[in-house]
Amino acid sequence: MWVGTIVLAPGSYQLPDITVIGKGMKPIEYSNTTKYDDVFRRMRIGLGTVISRKDIERRGATRTAELLQSVPGARVTIQPDGMPTKVAFARCDVLPPKVSVWIDGIQVIPEGNVLITMVSSDPSLDPAEQARRRTGSYQAALAQMRGSVGEMLSRISPNQIEMIEVYRGVAEIPGEFLNDSCAAIVIWTR
Repeated sequence: MWVGTIVLAPGSYQLPDITVIGKGMKPIEYSNTTKYDDVFRRMRIGLGTVISRKDIERRGATRTAELLQSVPGARVTIQPDGMPTKVAFARCDVLPPKVSVWIDGIQVIPEGNVLITMVSSDPSLDPAEQARRRTGSYQAALAQMRGSVGEMLSRISPNQIEMIEVYRGVAEIPGEFLNDSCAAIVIWTR
């Protein structure tokens, strides 16, 4: 066994230079607010499709649903005035399509939310019940449900919107917007 003392000579040592490169989480025009920080965080990790204020201005849309027409997998049917716009997504093919709408982090529930419960899709249903759901009354309920998403979107004008996040399928939806829906439209106001 060795017993001894080790002594280091005091002195200053030159450390190598360190270069720190930071990439901002959000554009400088949003530096005075934290409202959109989570949107920029989700953008950095590549979740969903984001429609920015610049996109909204460039498109010159008069209806909020029109902004979704450029989102891959979105099926938007603009109806004549007075009729609700229909919004569906390719990866959201359950009947009826369960598209949730959020405004400033709060989910907007359509007035006919009882309909959601009445016609919700259930894979455990027997074939007779599945056949019933293919009838005209069920399809009418489906059309009404699709219209309700358009109705919710019609409650807000594109000039009131700062940005929109669109999640086209369950795998894309972040936890804070995940409920029993298979797609989500998240609107952030100005």
